[in-house]
Amino acid sequence: MKKYLLFGSLALTLLATGCQVNTGAGANTEETGQQEQTGVDVSTEQQTGDSQFGSLEERISYLEGKLRTVYFDYDKFDIRSDMIDVINANSDIVSNEASDLELRLEGNTDEWGSGSYNFALGTKRAVAVRDALKNKGIQQMQVHSYGETNPVCTEKTQDCWANNRRVEFKLLPKE
Repeated sequence: MKKYLLFGSLALTLLATGCQVNTGAGANTEETGQQEQTGVDVSTEQQTGDSQFGSLEERISYLEGKLRTVYFDYDKFDIRSDMIDVINANSDIVSNEASDLELRLEGNTDEWGSGSYNFALGTKRAVAVRDALKNKGIQQMQVHSYGETNPVCTEKTQDCWANNRRVEFKLLPKE
């Protein structure tokens, strides 16, 4: 009985942790072919790009600094025409530089309206951005709403309220 328990727990541990995949020479014929054609080892090039960061947190912080916020009009959740370029640029960054990370879209509102209304509006804004990104080929995203509870500005001015009507892009390690 102890033997079955030992082997069962060992098998469960292996399943839970997964197996390491070696990527030596010839492991991916596409990369190897590219190396032969260009003289550049793609895997080394990718490692060099990632090695500029001391940790995953530094890389995430750097990439989030490149991502821009999408802003919305008062009481609206449709994407403004002046925000299309922002979504396109963010889509390129997520696709090319952060494809190995999880993307969370965080919807926010100004202080006008009830808490439940603002929570729903923040969700609708995040969903609108998610749908636009899906049209660009990005599929895996979390949608979250803070409603009015996460302001970037607390002054009682039109400009301040406009800054709070937004969707922010947050990157997270994949689980």
